[in-house]
Amino acid sequence: FSEKVYPNPTDPETTKKIEAGRREFEQWYLGRFYPWVLSKYVVRCEPSQRYCTRNPSDRDQIVGRFPWFKFKDGDIQNLNELLHDVRLAGLNFARTVHWMRRIDLLLKISQVTQERFWLLCAAKMYETGQSLAEAIGETDEEVDFPLAAAMYLEEIHEEPLLRAPPWASDYSGKRYVPHGTFLNVEPFNFPGAIPMDMAVKALAMGNAIIMKPSDKSSLCGYLVYHSIVMAFKRLNIPHQGVVNYCPGGPEVVDILLQSPDIAGVSFTGSSVA
Repeated sequence: FSEKVYPNPTDPETTKKIEAGRREFEQWYLGRFYPWVLSKYVVRCEPSQRYCTRNPSDRDQIVGRFPWFKFKDGDIQNLNELLHDVRLAGLNFARTVHWMRRIDLLLKISQVTQERFWLLCAAKMYETGQSLAEAIGETDEEVDFPLAAAMYLEEIHEEPLLRAPPWASDYSGKRYVPHGTFLNVEPFNFPGAIPMDMAVKALAMGNAIIMKPSDKSSLCGYLVYHSIVMAFKRLNIPHQGVVNYCPGGPEVVDILLQSPDIAGVSFTGSSVA
């Protein structure tokens, strides 16, 4: 980290990469519909039950389309079944993916994010109105956070312990236990780095995650989710149920927190005064 050099947007080669990232974003992501992905299910909705994010500099331009659920009793029952599946998937992830393998996963997440650097910058500029300099700075942190989590994960497992004397009949050791599922409630004004930080810390310790991006920056949140899923796939680690995506407003948080299968919450935002 101490030797970091930020990209120079005035460099001709960097300028080409910036334009390529923008074209990729416009061709493959701009204006599309992004459903919930929860457990093994893609949860869709009727076109009349969708909300849009828009370009702050051109409010007529739709950046992404997302589900806007009005939950009924039957929906809540079905949702609780899915959330229970998510918790089981998280516990299985912790049991079957050794912490050293999770370090490999974190490194791969960073690599994937670096590969998609200019695409991710373009998304922030389109959906949240960031300047190029702001997008570069945040996306650079998005690349670094998985590396920091890998470093901390390695440190806590390799910290030496005082050995108990043979006659003490004691064992000095550490045991890290996953909680199951973490709900990540993400901010609209830092839609890449903070969601990534939330996600990789929970994954490092063997938990499932539910990524709930703001209804103002839901596509940026999807791209963080997608980068993580790509890393899982490259390492042939099952991701279904472990990595989940549920965009929306405060009502989504309220309904998810009713489930006993949510073990923890990471929240960055503000409350109503």
